[in-house]
Amino acid sequence: TNPFFATLVRGAEDAAIEAGYSIIVCNSDETLEKEETYVQLLRRRRVDGMLIAPVREGASPAIRELAQRKVPFVFVDRKAKGIGADAVLSDNEGGAYLATKHLIERGHRRIGVVLGIPGATTTEERFAGYRKALEEAGISFSDRYVVWGGYRVEGGRKAVSKLLSLPNPPTAIFSTNNLMTMGVLQECFNRKVKIPERLAVIGFDDLEWAEMHNPPLTAVAQRPYEIGVQATKRLLERLKNPDLEAIEIRIPVDLKIRGTT
Repeated sequence: TNPFFATLVRGAEDAAIEAGYSIIVCNSDETLEKEETYVQLLRRRRVDGMLIAPVREGASPAIRELAQRKVPFVFVDRKAKGIGADAVLSDNEGGAYLATKHLIERGHRRIGVVLGIPGATTTEERFAGYRKALEEAGISFSDRYVVWGGYRVEGGRKAVSKLLSLPNPPTAIFSTNNLMTMGVLQECFNRKVKIPERLAVIGFDDLEWAEMHNPPLTAVAQRPYEIGVQATKRLLERLKNPDLEAIEIRIPVDLKIRGTT
């Protein structure tokens, strides 16, 4: 349901087909149980390798088993700590830093941040970029402006509702995922909150609907197609040479400044 991953899979599929491989897609739905089930299923089906976006910070038992059995795999978008595996990721910290710095340069000092899943490396890195920009600008960090949205549309709606109900609410919100950003914008529309006059909004992920929104959404643009391509190419290299040293590839991001800030 997340367009980011749909585009990532398309990139992986194009690279795989070009090399004579096909793709099997499994959706964990951000649940550990489904991740475990699908990883074990794919291993039993003797797939050549896997691209995995792990649902939690630590490696699940199924992923640890892959590493122990030396089944080739590459982490995409996120990585599980404690596992020496290849990973193709966005510059999450750098993107979050750019987003927060942009809001600060627009004069905002009370900046709310909507985070995804506790412990996920994407969450940690984007949170780090947010805090780095605040610290650099001499703005005191306050945890009352930090809310969790679980990478869901409804989570984004609840998050902005909580932030706007504060005695001294933020004048800007940084949403760290496209689905949560949709929820943030929906709730602002329902509450008749004027953007950007009353509340500035910036998202992480720049998708087709971003420019169609009124006003157009300011967002950190990732390159999910390139992530899918590069991850597949790395997996194909590992299939040819299983003893390659694990590497981490960071794909650059860009800040698209539009009407919501």
